[in-house]
Amino acid sequence: MKRSLLCKFILLYFCFNSFGQNYYGFKLGGGSSYLSSKIDAKLIPNSTQKFYWRPSFQGGYFYNHCINKYSSIGLELLFNKIIGLEKMETKLTDQNGDQTGQMAIATQRRHISYLSIPLYYEYKTKKLTVNLGVQFSLRIYSKFYLDVQSPIPLNYSVQPSIILNTKFYDFGGRAGLEYSLTKKLALETTFYYGLIDISRKNTETFGYPDIRKNNAHDMTWKVQQVSVGLRYKILKQEKHQ
Repeated sequence: MKRSLLCKFILLYFCFNSFGQNYYGFKLGGGSSYLSSKIDAKLIPNSTQKFYWRPSFQGGYFYNHCINKYSSIGLELLFNKIIGLEKMETKLTDQNGDQTGQMAIATQRRHISYLSIPLYYEYKTKKLTVNLGVQFSLRIYSKFYLDVQSPIPLNYSVQPSIILNTKFYDFGGRAGLEYSLTKKLALETTFYYGLIDISRKNTETFGYPDIRKNNAHDMTWKVQQVSVGLRYKILKQEKHQ
């Protein structure tokens, strides 16, 4: 019985590997990323926030293992740059709490670099390939840039560049679409949506000195990214029946 199962497994393995090709290659892409960190209005009163998509890029190595003629498993190792932009407008008040008609504008740019590892299943047709999977990322470094325009002097110092204290990892869902231009070159577009809150509650590094560190709901960060790029296959393993 065991020998029969082993024979079936070996036969199935060679049948799967008799279709298509396993291949390696490099990819490079650019696009846009989005970071949001909505703050509790009770902690920063008279303020409104606006978040913007900003340029981002990624590049690295990929490997695809063929399952059968139409499907395969993909694994990538990427350098991934995420950028977010936030503008906060705060209506100023006097010592009595009455609005003065003046406004302070804080522009905040956040840069996070990751080592990202997408893992996905893909289904192929002659020219078009669709893939769906997950992506795990390890933070390499992160920076925070703050610029404040205010008609009155600030009661705290503003540093132009400081460490952005995010979690050391991120995890989310990933989907992609690929169109083959030649046997080796393909055009690809991907979308990533982060599923976890990457913020740490050490708010001194976010430029909000009045937010309580022990409030778990002070801010929630999630990453989104859209990318368009090229994939180039540089090594192939031929499969024969």
